[in-house]
Amino acid sequence: MKTYHQQKIIFFSLRKNYAAAFINGRNCVLVTDLNETDKNYDFFVKPALSQLQVDKISLIDLKRDTIQGNFILKNNQIVFADYKILIINDALNYKKLEGNGDFSSLWISGNTKFKLATLSASIKYKNVLIDATNKDYKIEIFKKVVKNNHLAAYVLKKNKAYLVQLTQ
Repeated sequence: MKTYHQQKIIFFSLRKNYAAAFINGRNCVLVTDLNETDKNYDFFVKPALSQLQVDKISLIDLKRDTIQGNFILKNNQIVFADYKILIINDALNYKKLEGNGDFSSLWISGNTKFKLATLSASIKYKNVLIDATNKDYKIEIFKKVVKNNHLAAYVLKKNKAYLVQLTQ
């Protein structure tokens, strides 16, 4: 019964890739640059999803707008249940984000050249997730900017996975 009502997000810790599982019951939208034949998928992602008894997995790329059930990926934003994510990647290189927004997390990916310090003050977020597609020196720069704003940064490279529990 618990499996059918589970809603959670898992940001996987990988070496050079990204993967985030948006789980609703036994269904999962897996946002990743891996494919099902990749060894990292077999070793890191598949066992976690099996343990949670997920039996339907849809693999999608971070750069492709998708709507599936209560999962929406559009215009560098993800909405899943009440959790909102702003994706900072190479699509935003050399651009300035204006406007208002209230996000649960920022997801920094793809070794972006976006200057986090230029992010509009009217765009609010609670934490920053930095995935393993970023180079180490870039990760350090992002961590400094986040720390200067008195927020939490979580690096998904060589650390444990990051879990967002949406239901108990």
